[in-house]
Amino acid sequence: MAGKERTQVVIHGRAYNLSGGDAERTRTLARTVNAAMARLSDALPQAEDYQLAILAALHIADESLRFRTELEAFRSGVDASASRMLEAIEAGMREGLPREEPGGPKGSLPGAAGTPPPG
Repeated sequence: MAGKERTQVVIHGRAYNLSGGDAERTRTLARTVNAAMARLSDALPQAEDYQLAILAALHIADESLRFRTELEAFRSGVDASASRMLEAIEAGMREGLPREEPGGPKGSLPGAAGTPPPG
């Protein structure tokens, strides 16, 4: 890939020259993969590198899917809350909440801004 920045990373003791994308992001991703492989290597010292790589990929994919699922649930909750608030606002407008009139809002409490105090 001509013209793309190359970034050297080390994953599980092996150096890789990767191209494209943001170099710092590439290093962060490589550190994530390296850490996952190191944890698995400690737990499974007899495993081959390719087995560790597959297991690390599965762990990272599982974490990613879990986060995406949680994010989607959060977004759905926000959408539902926003819809309920919008419905409440629209219902209030249909019911004819007090509207601003010259001299102050209609139905204001005595002494409130723009409303003369009694007496």
